[in-house]
Amino acid sequence: MINAKKVAIYIFGLLLVALGISLHFHHGLGSNPIDYVMNVVSKKTGITVGFVNFIICMVILIVYFIRYKNKDIYISVIALFVLSLFINFFVSIIKYDNSLFIIKVIEFLIAINLSAIGVVLILKTKLSMSALECLVTLINNLKPFKKYSFGIARIIVDIILTITTIILQLIFFNKIIISSFSLTFVLICINGPMINLYLKILKNNA
Repeated sequence: MINAKKVAIYIFGLLLVALGISLHFHHGLGSNPIDYVMNVVSKKTGITVGFVNFIICMVILIVYFIRYKNKDIYISVIALFVLSLFINFFVSIIKYDNSLFIIKVIEFLIAINLSAIGVVLILKTKLSMSALECLVTLINNLKPFKKYSFGIARIIVDIILTITTIILQLIFFNKIIISSFSLTFVLICINGPMINLYLKILKNNA
């Protein structure tokens, strides 16, 4: 039976992750590679970012289910739906002027911390895997990548997604928007350490 407290913590974690993602979109200096893929698709198609997130991640979850027959994947689907709603909500209300570079930097710093805390809260509940975790697992179990750890596989996935974003920009906009990648590679490097940091803080305060 699913614990109500765990569900509440999980939903709060999703809310923090969604807010972090939305702030990354707003400052425009770079975001997690998978978020940038959906941002580019959203800008080109006019479909809301949350709905694009839902479609892309649903494809990943379906492939994961076909591969591993994990019956608990329905929790991930529900969580994905809630996350997509949260993203649409925050994107729709975060409209303030951030033309000053210092404001963009502050947004970036707030976003990386909110996202890391949200991920840690979600991980601690152990209720489900995210679509990104499923994607990394799928890649990590491919023959060429089996020798690598999950952490290295995550970096490989981030690089693949970044390249995908560049290709999509060339297809949709006929150019690479360099400014949009200003801090993407910083995020790739610090995401793991940030999550580990908050895991330790949560463990010490438990």
